[in-house]
Amino acid sequence: MKNIVWHTIKKLSNLNLSIVLLLIIASISIIGTIIEQNQSLLYYQNTYPIESRLPYSIINWKIIILLGLDHIYSNIYFIFLLTIFCCSLISCTFSYQLPSLKNARKWKFLQKTQNIHIKAHFLQIYKKSLSNIIYTLHNHNYYIFHKQNNVYAYKGLSGRIAPIFVHFSIILTLMGSIIGLLGGFTAQEIVPVGETFHIKNIIKSGFNSQIPDNLIGKVKKFNIKYHPDNSIKQFLSAIYLYSNQDQKLIQKNIFVNSPLIFKNITFYQTDWQINSIRLQIGNSKIIQKQLIKTQLTNKTLWSCQLPINNKKNIILIITK
Repeated sequence: MKNIVWHTIKKLSNLNLSIVLLLIIASISIIGTIIEQNQSLLYYQNTYPIESRLPYSIINWKIIILLGLDHIYSNIYFIFLLTIFCCSLISCTFSYQLPSLKNARKWKFLQKTQNIHIKAHFLQIYKKSLSNIIYTLHNHNYYIFHKQNNVYAYKGLSGRIAPIFVHFSIILTLMGSIIGLLGGFTAQEIVPVGETFHIKNIIKSGFNSQIPDNLIGKVKKFNIKYHPDNSIKQFLSAIYLYSNQDQKLIQKNIFVNSPLIFKNITFYQTDWQINSIRLQIGNSKIIQKQLIKTQLTNKTLWSCQLPINNKKNIILIITK
């Protein structure tokens, strides 16, 4: 049993296997950037129709759905590849990298000439001051050990440490990705200002994800900041979260690269648009009218018609 485990670890820690796995993962990731992910079946049928002409017949919506190319990053074979690659890095780190670092710090003096002559780079120095040799090695950033008439020096230990840090960083990244795929979820909601929302429109979810059903959100305010040339500088949303007992839990003004994080759930704002306008004159009822977006030279306008009677209308125009 011990031999089987060691043989498996040795196979996993093979450098060629790690490189092949990395290339496969990179190739699959490239495919995932080319083919749009997590879209509806109708979208793939319209975008990738079945055709008889080459090269269009190579890829179509049936092949995409059959191979799971519409959700590559949550597909079981992609998670399996990430797991094997992570195990390969772990076994390589503990079976090769860490022992080589430990051996690099060991020092021993070779005193027999037959052990020295077999080295690739061998140079005999006669009638030279040992202190001068030590001083020269020290100036060239060597670590030096001196015992009687023997000197041992080495350099480049940081070069052995760097791959270990790289391995651990990749391992942590892969483990985070796997945990996110298994336990995470993505939801999307279009929320007007002043309205409440629940996390209901789930786009994708992991095998072990838990969707909170006792959380209520509200978009309190929405503001846009502009540059002097009227281009958008930043847009901000005031988000409030409440419990199902109407108790306020947290609030924050979110903007780009500053989301709201609450109990491992991250709330981003992705886009904004003006769909309608609400009007209230005096104590009358609130009127809601749909807006039509119009692009005029470098300006964006939104307009709607408000009927006064059977013959007259008021045109409302909104501009930024």
